[in-house]
Amino acid sequence: MEIKDLHLTESLKEARASLKDISGIYCVLNNSTGQIYLGSSIDLYNRILDHVTGNCSNLYLQRAILKYGLATFSFLVIEQCAKDQLLIREQYWLDWLFEKPENLLSPPLWGGKRGYNFASVAGSCTGVLRSPETRALISDLKKGDKNPRATGVKVTDLSGNIVAEFSTMKVAATWLGVSLNTVSRAIRRDNLIKDQYRVSASNNKKE
Repeated sequence: MEIKDLHLTESLKEARASLKDISGIYCVLNNSTGQIYLGSSIDLYNRILDHVTGNCSNLYLQRAILKYGLATFSFLVIEQCAKDQLLIREQYWLDWLFEKPENLLSPPLWGGKRGYNFASVAGSCTGVLRSPETRALISDLKKGDKNPRATGVKVTDLSGNIVAEFSTMKVAATWLGVSLNTVSRAIRRDNLIKDQYRVSASNNKKE
């Protein structure tokens, strides 16, 4: 199964309907470069959200999302398996990733690696994103209206249809694949983001 257009609410709804509480092995594919991130999860839907919001995600992957935008990425289920088999099956696919790079799409990028995985051992926390940006995001969510970054953000398309709503500018920026300053500036100046989205302050805060 493949979930495309990770920047769209409809895609996340599709993921929830199909993958909630489903365990298995997955990869996040950069359709522009062919690079992938391999992982496993006891709940594939929640894992999509982790990567989309930058919560407990992979550092290389998050940098790529900021560079290329979420629209460039797809979430693919490689196989479904029982929870007690996750590490065994993830290790199988990691062996494939690290030992047989010729099987992956080209060209190789990002430090000469074809994949975004730091570690070749299943279950390793190496490369998990625990950056200042992530801590700042958590702080913003806790502070609520007292912090200007916690301003609710509404994202609409060129026709004025609401695409998504977020509790903070930081969450919106991560979802859009742009910087926090870009979102802030777009709200102040009514600029388009990526020539297809408008963002505005919203009192109806949703994450």
